[in-house]
Amino acid sequence: MQLSAKATTTVALLALGTAAWALSLRFSSATPVHPAAFVGLWTLMMVAMMAPSVLPTVLVFATTAPAPGQSASPARTGLFVTGYFLAWTALGAVVAAGQQLLWPAIAPGARWIAAAALGLAGVYQLTSWKKLCLTHCRTPLHFFLQHWRPGASGALLMGVHHGFYCVGCCAGLMAALITLGLMSPLWMVTIALVVLVEKVATWGERLALPVGVAMMATGAVVAMGWISIGMSLMPGM
Repeated sequence: MQLSAKATTTVALLALGTAAWALSLRFSSATPVHPAAFVGLWTLMMVAMMAPSVLPTVLVFATTAPAPGQSASPARTGLFVTGYFLAWTALGAVVAAGQQLLWPAIAPGARWIAAAALGLAGVYQLTSWKKLCLTHCRTPLHFFLQHWRPGASGALLMGVHHGFYCVGCCAGLMAALITLGLMSPLWMVTIALVVLVEKVATWGERLALPVGVAMMATGAVVAMGWISIGMSLMPGM
């Protein structure tokens, strides 16, 4: 793959992320109640937040050739990116289902739910599963060399596969985002920057510990009633 093609891939993905940011900010004051609307907005936000951090992996995919003639075409690269964001869409559907089915019952305990969510999100940052998924996201070449799938369907499936690793890597951060304010541009930018640093910076793996501790501390403060936060994901909040 020539350098110009790399540049084209970079520009295309970052342009997609920029457009998603513009639309996300436009709808940042909305709190969609209908599940389909929520999943649509969730996916848009994930495109905005994750495009920069997934770019290095996309470039690795586009330049990897485990066997002659198997390097990715622009179309296959596009399918890989599509599969990646489909994994995030699936997570959005799970969150939407929880919103519809569970929130009416747990709404009276919103403060304790928020505190517990932040605490558990912080604990997750310190788990071996977080470390495993983060390592995969930081060094995807081994995955591509071991699990390369030919054809258009193979590119899509590899994207989904990598996307679920990314979901596993960011699960705690997403729980914190939902709790602190899903539609808040401030928290979107903050979480997106944490994800980017964790995945791209040479010292990114070290960030999991202080971020996890900060989440747990925030959860404790919320539980004690010293600060109040609104779970903007939920209807009526």
